[in-house]
Amino acid sequence: TLEGVDISSNMIEEAKKKGVYDKLSVADIMEIIDNYENDFDVIIAMDVLCFFGDLSEVYKKCARALRQGGVFGFTVEKDASGQDWTFHNYGNFLHSSDYLKRMGKTFGFKEMKIEEMVLRKELYEARVGYLCIFQRI
Repeated sequence: TLEGVDISSNMIEEAKKKGVYDKLSVADIMEIIDNYENDFDVIIAMDVLCFFGDLSEVYKKCARALRQGGVFGFTVEKDASGQDWTFHNYGNFLHSSDYLKRMGKTFGFKEMKIEEMVLRKELYEARVGYLCIFQRI
């Protein structure tokens, strides 16, 4: 089963065109995920967590929603300030790799990969971040 969630109805309409989803919801991911416990093998959040500063609730809810051995994959933009996370003037949150690792350990995940990469280009600027893969233990 493949479920998709986005707060934007336009993004859900685009997803419908692909014809691959079993269920699509226009909703806040943090509210939807509260409805699940040990239900998913994989949760993917690409270019979503840049809208969250503190990720503790995200990790906690994903750990609850995943089955043991389930995978949580996501991207975040890189914070190089030495802080756990900061708000950038272009409107996204940035996160440090140390913070991501610590949150993983705190909420029962094994780090599989944290790879620094260019996530996208925006206004001709490379947005550097991390591709993260954690496994629920």
